[in-house]
Amino acid sequence: MANIIYHPTKDYLVSTSTFPSYFLKETSDNVQVQAMLDTQIFILLAKRLGITVRYVGEEPISVVTNRYNSVLKENLPCHGITCREIPRLEAGNQVISASRVRALLACNDYDAIKTLVPVSTYRYLISILNEEQIKVMDH
Repeated sequence: MANIIYHPTKDYLVSTSTFPSYFLKETSDNVQVQAMLDTQIFILLAKRLGITVRYVGEEPISVVTNRYNSVLKENLPCHGITCREIPRLEAGNQVISASRVRALLACNDYDAIKTLVPVSTYRYLISILNEEQIKVMDH
C-alpha cells in the first residue's frame, strides 16, 4: 500500500522503556523490567564514556537489589562491560547495611552504629542529630 510508512518502534513507543506497565503481568515483573531499563541506560552511557567495568555491592538482604545485580551481571558482558560484585562488609557476623544503620538510629543506639560505619560517617550522623536537637530546642 502506497500510503503506509513502516518504521519499527523498538525502544521508544509502547516498549518496556516507555510503557512498562503494559508488559507487566505480575508485580514481580516490575523489578525485572525496571532493572532492564536501568541497565540499558547504563549501557548507553558506558559506551559513550568508555566505561568497561561496573562495580556493584553484594546484596544478601534486599531481594530487589539482588535481582538488579543479577540483571547487570547477565547483560553487561554482552556489551563488553565487566560487572564485578564486591562482597559486603560484616560486623558481628551480620552484613553492614544502610537499613541496619537507620534502624539503629531510630533506636538511638549510637554505640552500635559506631561499630558499623567509618569514623567520618559516624561524626556526620552525630552532627546531623545534634543539628536536629538544636532545631527542636529552638522551637
